[in-house]
Amino acid sequence: MTYLGAKPKGRNTEQHDWFFSIGDSINDIIPEIKIFWPEAAKTKKFHIDSYRQVTYEKGYIIYLEPRIEEDKNLAHEWRPFFINLGGYKKDVAGEFHYPDLYIAENKQSAIEMAKQTAFFQHTGYEGAPSHIDDKYGIGVDDLYDIEDMLPKEVRKNYRIRIIKATGKCLKDEIYSGFQLLSKFEK
Repeated sequence: MTYLGAKPKGRNTEQHDWFFSIGDSINDIIPEIKIFWPEAAKTKKFHIDSYRQVTYEKGYIIYLEPRIEEDKNLAHEWRPFFINLGGYKKDVAGEFHYPDLYIAENKQSAIEMAKQTAFFQHTGYEGAPSHIDDKYGIGVDDLYDIEDMLPKEVRKNYRIRIIKATGKCLKDEIYSGFQLLSKFEK
């Protein structure tokens, strides 16, 4: 789970996007990141603002396994969803965001979880509510099944598996701070 930043040609301010892939280290996915956002890759300050190796989320263990032919008809009990909530504060220009992962059976369940967050409940005001995205009936800026966000080759070869944790799991470490992509290149 990687949060990217750059100021592509023709932009007035820094732009950001989220990228998901599979690798043993952040260095392994740098070529995929450049393919994912080619306009940013042309800039000198294409950077990573944060990244996380996702292995655990809210009581669930998340891991990858090779995809096999029999997987096509396999039902998943839980799915990982990425939701980017959006919201506003009175008398402050701009939109605030709260990205998070949700483990749910379907998109609607993930939305219901997101609606319970403090961000969703306390960001926004009359005329400018917190949101998810109109196409899902409430306000979420972006809602994706994470497996659908993976690069095509990765989706073809791997699948995400989720199991309920039975014991205490260590929280994933989040690495934050401006770091040029070139720092990670091999």
